[in-house]
Amino acid sequence: MAKKGKGKKKLMAGILLGIDNHPERMRGLSSVLNKAGFGLEVISAKDKNFQEKIIGRWNLILVAGELSSLVAKIRDKRGSRQVPILLIYFKRQKNFRKNLLKGADDYIEASISNLELEKRVRVLIERAKLNLNSHILKVGSQALQKIIASLLGEKSDFEILRSASLEIGNLFPGHSCSIIMLDRERNRAVVVADARSEAELDIELDLKNYPEIRNVVETGRVLAIQDVQRHPLLREVRTILTTKSIYSLLLIPVYYFKELIGVIIIRSLKDKYEYTRADIHFARLIGEALAIALKNIRLARMAEAEARERVSALKEARAEGAVSKRLAKLFDYASDGLILINQKAEITGVNQNFLRLSGFEREELVKKKISEFLEFEKPKKQNLEEWVKKKRQSGSINLRLKVKSGEKKFVSAHLETLPGTNKEILISVHDITEERKLGLELRRTKEFLENLIRNSLVAVISADMNGRIILFNRGAEELTGYKADEVVGKKNVVDLYAPGGARAVMKNLRSPFYGGVGRLETTHNVIIGKDGQEIPVNMTAVIIYDEQGKEIATVGMYYDLRERIEIEKRLRQAQERLLESQKKEVMMALAGAAAHELNQPLT
Repeated sequence: MAKKGKGKKKLMAGILLGIDNHPERMRGLSSVLNKAGFGLEVISAKDKNFQEKIIGRWNLILVAGELSSLVAKIRDKRGSRQVPILLIYFKRQKNFRKNLLKGADDYIEASISNLELEKRVRVLIERAKLNLNSHILKVGSQALQKIIASLLGEKSDFEILRSASLEIGNLFPGHSCSIIMLDRERNRAVVVADARSEAELDIELDLKNYPEIRNVVETGRVLAIQDVQRHPLLREVRTILTTKSIYSLLLIPVYYFKELIGVIIIRSLKDKYEYTRADIHFARLIGEALAIALKNIRLARMAEAEARERVSALKEARAEGAVSKRLAKLFDYASDGLILINQKAEITGVNQNFLRLSGFEREELVKKKISEFLEFEKPKKQNLEEWVKKKRQSGSINLRLKVKSGEKKFVSAHLETLPGTNKEILISVHDITEERKLGLELRRTKEFLENLIRNSLVAVISADMNGRIILFNRGAEELTGYKADEVVGKKNVVDLYAPGGARAVMKNLRSPFYGGVGRLETTHNVIIGKDGQEIPVNMTAVIIYDEQGKEIATVGMYYDLRERIEIEKRLRQAQERLLESQKKEVMMALAGAAAHELNQPLT
């Protein structure tokens, strides 16, 4: 039997890039870092492939101190996907101050101990991971909440898809998003929504020219491509991608239950982009949320196509003076439930699928008012019959269907006025009861996310750039004594700090020296409670930016230190009492010894 663990490779703690015009100096650190589980590749800033190297998948970049001017260039080149940068000074620095940071995340002298070097590297990498995951979680949750809100609101299916494509832009800065609809056979792909277009689209794609879409359709899996110029799948279309300035791709399959009905295509238009597991997770959640809207659009377009085909067939049949058997069969076995009503809103015909959906027999339906079987989801001043008579035009609406068993099903109904003197209306209905159940689950997910923030033990306070408080959770209520409805939209965040405190926080947030621009590492501060007392806290904060990089809000998290300070105070007092007691014992012992000597004089 093989020994446990035999053959398994040791997992890398991180991949590092070293930049030094004297590479042998930096390579001297390799043995230390390798023992700690880090891989180190060293290059010179004069190398031809320097620009390409710095945007690679590194966990940390080490830069020689004399090349500190490269820090800003590296930041600019990497765009939104930053990694921590550590400056290494190989010469002894007489005045080791913050001005040696030069925009990097940390700096060291090469002479520090191996243990300290390993510790500093690990801390920087872990902090970067936490910051990135926190950013993705925040932006992704906000995007998902907005999409769920649009699903539960009054927006049309296209407006939901359009809104989602814009929210994906917030989640992935510098990207464009298109939403593709597939037909049932999955051999036809149509662009229905794009972040760059306000209109509903119907652009058919030739899948021969889109190997990435073919791959997702064939495998049913997410496809993430960091470098389109190097990925073997895109070899045949590299020239086209170059002309369109596309650098990276993320394709998310959209499933309606187990059926692949579409693909979300996310393209990086500014630079190569490394998609993290958190990125893919939120993109898949968005895809799941959009499945209902995409399915409805496909059903509506299929119904419209079938209706046009039926209308065309009816015209031909009436011109010939009779309804052909083919038309009757097309109507009776259409994929959706179909109802024909006359000008009095009476049912004149139904197909097999509607009989199956409703549970009624044909004779139980014909000549009955449509309102006996269909009704509005929400009560309206006019009944369904009046609404149908007045509308007299094509359109879609969600209704409730009364079935024979007594229960009510949710259906999506599409109305099409047929040509001719009879002015009949064709209503196609599709059961969306299961979709509504999914909508309820999405609503619960939204409530869960809101409760997560509301009930967090950590005080969370958010304000717009004018200082107006827009979020105040339960932890903030317990910390300050204010109720949320006393401060949200009414108080300025400046009122919660000592004089000048809020201004100092914003100054540090915009500085590169306290965690990077837009971030504030854990720092001590004082909050003013409702009773006017000063509350000592540890706090962290971030600035929220929109897709243009404009500051739109700040979020602060505050940890109450009063209990900790009180415990430290009691511990200090106890130590002082113990020290005083020990002094008294020593004095008593000395006094006893002196008395003994006096009683036993030398002879």
